[in-house]
Amino acid sequence: MTTYHHGNLRVALLRAAGERLEKQGITALSLREAARRVGVSHNAPYRHFANREALHAMIDAVFSQFTSEEVVARLDRAQIANARMNTMQEFWEHPQLQARKRWRQVDSPVGQLQALLPPVTMCDVEPRMDPIPALGEQTEQILRSLGYQDEQISGLRAERVI
Repeated sequence: MTTYHHGNLRVALLRAAGERLEKQGITALSLREAARRVGVSHNAPYRHFANREALHAMIDAVFSQFTSEEVVARLDRAQIANARMNTMQEFWEHPQLQARKRWRQVDSPVGQLQALLPPVTMCDVEPRMDPIPALGEQTEQILRSLGYQDEQISGLRAERVI
C-alpha cells in the first residue's frame, strides 16, 4: 500500500492504479481501490477523475508513451495474458487457442464452421455449441417467447416485417 502525504494526489492515484493494473488486470481497477491504496477517502479521487472511464483514459495516455514491446514486457511481468495480434487471421491462428483446444466445429446453413468456445468454461464440462440457425429460422419462436400471439405474428408476416 502506498501512503499519500500532501503531494500530488493525481500522480499517487495513477501510480496506485498502475500497480493494481499490473498485478490484477483492468477489471480490478477502481477509483475506490486506488483511494484505499493511497490512504485517502473514497471520494477524494473524484476531484481528479470524474469516473473509472476518465481513469482509464489517463492510463491509456500513460501507456501510449511506451513502445508495444515495453507494454508487453510490463504485462508479462504482471502475468497478465496478452498477445500481439493485428488481424483476424493472426487471432485465428494464435497457437494458444490451438494448444488449449478452444475451437469447436459447429453446423451452419453453409456447412461446418469453426467456433470459439465461450470465455468461461468448467473443468470436465463440454459447453453446448448448437448449430448456427438460418436467417429467420427461429423468428417465430423468439416472438412467441416475447409474448406475441399467432395473429400478431401473421400480421408481421403480412406486412413483410418478418
